[in-house]
Amino acid sequence: MILLQEFDITIKDQPGKENHVADLLSQILKPANAAAVEDQFPDEHLFVVTARTPCYADVANYLAIGKLPKHLTPNERNR
Repeated sequence: MILLQEFDITIKDQPGKENHVADLLSQILKPANAAAVEDQFPDEHLFVVTARTPCYADVANYLAIGKLPKHLTPNERNR
């Protein structure tokens, strides 16, 4: 649900007769001893998030603003 909040979407519902897959799935009988879906994950952790700059980012920035990046060596600037 949190991932979908990033997007501007509209969900359109169709009646069961027009939406054959949903209609079929809604008619499947649920066994009496079926376990509930666990929504909480106590051992869930996020340890590392990394973001890599694409290899073409310097070229795109140069074409956009006309300035070379500061981290380039003099040899790389001449090329």
